[in-house]
Amino acid sequence: MTHPAIQVPALIAHRGYSAAAPENTLAAVRAAHQAGATWVELDVQLLGDGTPVIWHDADVARCSNGRGNLASLNWATAKTLDAGSWFGDSFAGEKCPA
Repeated sequence: MTHPAIQVPALIAHRGYSAAAPENTLAAVRAAHQAGATWVELDVQLLGDGTPVIWHDADVARCSNGRGNLASLNWATAKTLDAGSWFGDSFAGEKCPA
């Protein structure tokens, strides 16, 4: 079913292009753009200090070199996390976007 006032893009990249780059990173957004996506779906959560960050999980263990819940982190700590190495060596040093 379609609606004449709503045009849904043919391709929406989930957490950026998370098959080609670490999810919810700027590298994943760039990869989505290069692949032709005009829309991306990203997850936004708040750190303990109220800083919004692009992150899916409640903790940082799965997709970074850090440990702990987002609610217990501040931006000074979050920006030091490596959010790319878990995905591949070429993404080492990718940061948590805010």
